[in-house]
Amino acid sequence: MLGTSRDKPHGMEVDGRNKDMTCAIRDNLKKWEIDCVVCLGGGGTQKNASRLPNYGSKMGVDATRKWKAEGFERPWPAMIEMDRTTKAKIDSMWERLGL
Repeated sequence: MLGTSRDKPHGMEVDGRNKDMTCAIRDNLKKWEIDCVVCLGGGGTQKNASRLPNYGSKMGVDATRKWKAEGFERPWPAMIEMDRTTKAKIDSMWERLGL
């Protein structure tokens, strides 16, 4: 896990100009085998992910299926399924929640 408090973690000032660092972030996540990035605080482009502006934290998780060519040698885990009791409880809420 990697944390940052930067307002816009994808952008950085280089030689007086704002540079898009998206590729550098992606490359470092892969290089250091980081699965999760947590951005503390709100603001900038992250504020759109908050229900309350300038409040809260955001978390990105790489949940894409990995290939052997990417160095992933373990078998992929089975799909997770809810138990019947939990599913029934959630199903009973949909109409009340208007979803």
